Amino acid sequence: GKVMRMTSFGAFVDLDGIEGLMHVSEISWQHVLKPQDILKVGQELEVKILSIKGDKIALSLKAMQDNPFIQAIQEIKEGDEVNCRVLRLHNFGAFAELKPGVEGLIPVSEMSRNRNIAHPREILKEGDYVQVQVLRIDADTQKISLSLKALQPDPWENIESVITLEQPFEGTIESSTNFVIFVTISDGITGLLPRSRVCKTDEMKSGDKVTLMVTAIDRDSHRITLDYIDRTPEEEAAANRPRNEDRSFTPREPRDSGR
Repeated sequence: GKVMRMTSFGAFVDLDGIEGLMHVSEISWQHVLKPQDILKVGQELEVKILSIKGDKIALSLKAMQDNPFIQAIQEIKEGDEVNCRVLRLHNFGAFAELKPGVEGLIPVSEMSRNRNIAHPREILKEGDYVQVQVLRIDADTQKISLSLKALQPDPWENIESVITLEQPFEGTIESSTNFVIFVTISDGITGLLPRSRVCKTDEMKSGDKVTLMVTAIDRDSHRITLDYIDRTPEEEAAANRPRNEDRSFTPREPRDSGR
């Protein structure tokens, strides 16, 4: 067929007087942003007819090519370390090219042990080459999951040598939600200060320094609970109650400027 015209979503191809549509996703096994990046008006192509529904004909160019995923999974296995190129960034993760036409996803949760990543652009750029570990390969859906975090040292392996319970430390506020304040304790270790423990008069902005203490360490869930160092006797008693008893704190009152 001959390429007659192109749009943002595909290319219309003339098949001896009958027009068919080749969707942009059917042009190549590699990700194509727009048909014009690959095709030219007037170009002759060998295409495959995928379906005919009424007067609509769906065509494919990539169906005439070998699927690179089939070959890739013969060479790449789960647990392998590979170098790949970052292609696209989304709020849920980054797509990276392992081989031409073969992509994997680095979920945002697999990007760093050292910080909470809200968006991949905080640490990655399109075009970056990164070393990752292959977490999962799903041959049925042809999806590959990748991880940056898996190749980084795990600070939790020696957590007791870094953190001492009930000892004051100066941390840096990373970010916050409606329920908790995330505070950097040391490189790769973040603690959670419950929002209910924060006075309304305390401004908690990212980058601020704050003096707190660690009140609990949960190794299984990798959770560190924080609190102020100037707890009242009532708050101390609540913190020391057995786990099966109510250990909840009441919201803090504004503190004196001298405290």
